[in-house]
Amino acid sequence: MKVSTSQFFKQAVEIISKQHSDVAEQQARLGTGKQLVRPSDDAQKTALIQRLKSGLAVQQNYQSGLDELRTRLISEESVLSSAENLLLRIKELAVRGASESMSVGDRKIMAVEVDALRDELMALGNSRDASGNYIFAGSMVGTIPYQKSQNGDIDYFGDDTQTQIYVSDQRTLEMNSPGDAVFQSIVREGNDGRYSGTLSASNEAGLINLSYAQLDFVTRAAELRAYVGEADAAAMVTVTASQSGLNLSGSLTINGQTIAGGVWASRDALVAKINEQTATTKVVASVDGSGNVILKNSAGNEGGAITLGATGGATSNALGLANGVHNTTQSKLAEQSQAQRNYDEYLVELHSSAYDGEIDWTFFHSVDSEAYNNAYSGFYTPGAPDSKRVNFFGVLGDLVDRLRLSDSPKIEASMEEVEELIQNTALSMAEIGSRMNIIESQEAVMEETRIRFESLISNAEDLDYSTAVTELSAEMLALEAAQSSFAKISQLSLFDYLR
Repeated sequence: MKVSTSQFFKQAVEIISKQHSDVAEQQARLGTGKQLVRPSDDAQKTALIQRLKSGLAVQQNYQSGLDELRTRLISEESVLSSAENLLLRIKELAVRGASESMSVGDRKIMAVEVDALRDELMALGNSRDASGNYIFAGSMVGTIPYQKSQNGDIDYFGDDTQTQIYVSDQRTLEMNSPGDAVFQSIVREGNDGRYSGTLSASNEAGLINLSYAQLDFVTRAAELRAYVGEADAAAMVTVTASQSGLNLSGSLTINGQTIAGGVWASRDALVAKINEQTATTKVVASVDGSGNVILKNSAGNEGGAITLGATGGATSNALGLANGVHNTTQSKLAEQSQAQRNYDEYLVELHSSAYDGEIDWTFFHSVDSEAYNNAYSGFYTPGAPDSKRVNFFGVLGDLVDRLRLSDSPKIEASMEEVEELIQNTALSMAEIGSRMNIIESQEAVMEETRIRFESLISNAEDLDYSTAVTELSAEMLALEAAQSSFAKISQLSLFDYLR
């Protein structure tokens, strides 16, 4: 084998250069604090680090979404809390308005306040977020969700879209709450005080030709009169004895007054004799469509007992009933009295309004009289037809109208409806609270995931300084040894052995 001086030098330079490179690489690691200075240092580990960093970035994006969701839910919760306070005030007014101690004037004042509170609630429904988007408009964030029409109704112009955001690889949460889901409608039983029974052809035709406003007045009056008719029918003594069961030749006393006349040929004749003594007995008699004899206290004497008996000590009377006291229940009499009062107040309200001169009062009373007769005969039950859904602000608008008309039964119904609105609002707040709890639990999971990712990245990427310094010292020692060896070898020559 041939060994030359140039070969020694070449090998020495290569060794020293490699040692310099190793020292420089170790110094670069110490300078950056990273195990890998270049991707080429370890391609497989570099790919692992990139995957871990990508996973960590995804977790950070999820966290940003949760922060945005929390801000949104806090805004919604604040709005609903304010709405609940306003509804509680409205319910307080409804409770007071339903009290019989309130006058028509008092209720009108309450109506003004409820109307103002309704406008405040509409303003809350039109709240915006920091970006200027409407919170409760669904996906139509640039459209005012609640707008008032010319007739005073407040309608919803948003949609029911709920935006979903990912809070983990497999889980989503609702970002927003549409207005219809927060300010929820309710189901109202019955026909909301508008007569829907069958009327005569002429009255039905007349209703069709009325304006919307006057149709509302007439059908409302018809419903009130139907309620009066039903209450009147229940507040009477009904003699259901058959024709043959009546002792038309017998004697009869009503409230101590003898009904004279000897033999009565028919029910009508008997009724006529009874009514001749109304001033004394305070009782009015009639025959209904089924042939029953109806005894009713005369106007101003409602609630009084009707005492029946027979003259000469007989045990039965001409009506075929046992002698004794007959009367209706106090609750039915109270219904009768309240229904009539509501109707009377409604007429006073209409006559004092700007519509007084526009209403055809003859037709008006034709409709409500027919409604009374229908309910009195049992052909119509007030408030009984189909149920319907009424929106949030419609419930409050109806309460305003009912307070203005001093309609006690309907105010009481509105009181219950407002309570339902309050309960729905509380449920919406509970749903927001549930989503807030999910955010907190998800953040705890994400924090653990973040720590795990950062630990894995650190293990794969960060430099162990104590080990690195030791390795650097070893590399520098090797470099110095190589340099020292080269210095000595470079001084050797074959001519030294030829001397």
